[in-house]
Amino acid sequence: MSTSSSFSSKKMVTLKSKEGETFEIDEAAAFLSMTIKRMVKEGRTGGATICLPDITANTVRKVIEYCNKQAKAEGSSTGPVQAVSARGTQTSSRLTSSPSSNSSGSAAADFLGMKSLMDLCCQAVANMIKGKSPQEFCSGNFHIGTTSNPGKDQKEN
Repeated sequence: MSTSSSFSSKKMVTLKSKEGETFEIDEAAAFLSMTIKRMVKEGRTGGATICLPDITANTVRKVIEYCNKQAKAEGSSTGPVQAVSARGTQTSSRLTSSPSSNSSGSAAADFLGMKSLMDLCCQAVANMIKGKSPQEFCSGNFHIGTTSNPGKDQKEN
C-alpha cells in the first residue's frame, strides 16, 4: 500500500478485509471514515488491526484509493469542495461502475460511515436508472425479478 508524503499525519492504520488481507492507510485518510475515526479516538483498537468482516479485499483497495485521494484533495490549496468533487468522481467510478461493485461500495460506505462515498454511490445508481422504465430497470443490469404478471394486470383493468 503506497502512501502520500503530503498527508499531515504519519500515523498508519491497519485494516483487515473479509478474506484476511491486511492494508495500511495513512491515519488522515482513514479518518474520512467516521467508524474508524471513532474506534481509534476512543482507543478501541489498542493500536491493533481494524477488522472489516463484511468488506472484500477488492472493495477495501478501492475505498483506500478513494480515501487517499480525498485526504490529499482536502489538504490541497485548491480548496476541499472543488478538489474533492473532481477527484472523488473519478475514483468513485471504479466503485460504482457496475451494480455489483456499486452495491459493495455502498455497503462499505455505510459500514464505514462515509457519507461522501455513499452520496457518490447513490448518484451512480440514479444515473444507471435514469430514463429507464420499471421493466428495463428490473430486467437490466440490476437483475431484479418482477412479481407482476403483465397478462393478469391487463385483465384486471
